[in-house]
Amino acid sequence: MMKQLLKIIFLLAVTVLASNLSSATDNPGIELASMDFEIKESGIAFFSIMLSNPDFSSDLSIPNFDSEILKVYTINNKELAYDTQNDTLIIHPSNQSNVSTITIELSSQKLTSKEGSNWRFDLTSLDSLNAENVIMSVTLPYNSTIRAHSEPAFISSENNHIIVEWFLSNELAKSVMIQYIVNSISESQIIVNEEEKGINNLILFGIVGLVIILTCMIITTKKLHNKEKAYVSDLLIGYEVEIVNLLRKSKKGLTQKRLQLESNIPKSTLSRTLRRLEVRNIITINNMGHQNLIVLKK
Repeated sequence: MMKQLLKIIFLLAVTVLASNLSSATDNPGIELASMDFEIKESGIAFFSIMLSNPDFSSDLSIPNFDSEILKVYTINNKELAYDTQNDTLIIHPSNQSNVSTITIELSSQKLTSKEGSNWRFDLTSLDSLNAENVIMSVTLPYNSTIRAHSEPAFISSENNHIIVEWFLSNELAKSVMIQYIVNSISESQIIVNEEEKGINNLILFGIVGLVIILTCMIITTKKLHNKEKAYVSDLLIGYEVEIVNLLRKSKKGLTQKRLQLESNIPKSTLSRTLRRLEVRNIITINNMGHQNLIVLKK
């Protein structure tokens, strides 16, 4: 919150100062409106330069900063013809007489240099343009740390990208510099880590989902089993209820003799009742030589 407030105060001060200075000077022709740089991890810089009040009575010549020209266009996105000669970009007159701004998009590997782990961004030739009272911004690579920079500057951060801004003066416009290092975890590595994290989360969600489905199946099976038990109990009459309850208590079943002793049911009545339960597929009677083993079906 404090950084945002300081930035607002900084921009307001820049606006007021630029307004006062521009009203005090009458400098027709090429005027630098803004310069925005984005430096990649490899050191290549992509940037755009906006010119205001271009005089198209003849060709415009500006420094190209040892760069590859990507695109030159007007405010209504009309592309302009251009040539390069040595270190100079020459923009040819447009058929439109009311062009208020020109934007130049460039890229360059020569604006940065590296020694060990230290990177350096240098921009010169600004003094050949009317760079007075212009805000210039440089966005550093992901997870960078600044070692030194041209003063005075306003520094902010957005999504782990440090942004350095200057309000250019005649003295500062001669050379702008930043020394920085790029920390070990790059933005591309973070993206890979995030993708791996996403895959791991997907696997975890899949496992959790599978566990939930299996749990629901087990609960449903138990409920159905309990319903079957209740249904069987509803069909039982007389001694059948007592016999089934005794068999439920015994997981391995009971011999017919043991069942007769525990139930105190007459022997002949027990035999008839067991036959009825077997026919209705509620129990099984297993002949084990001289005795029968009665088991409740699951």
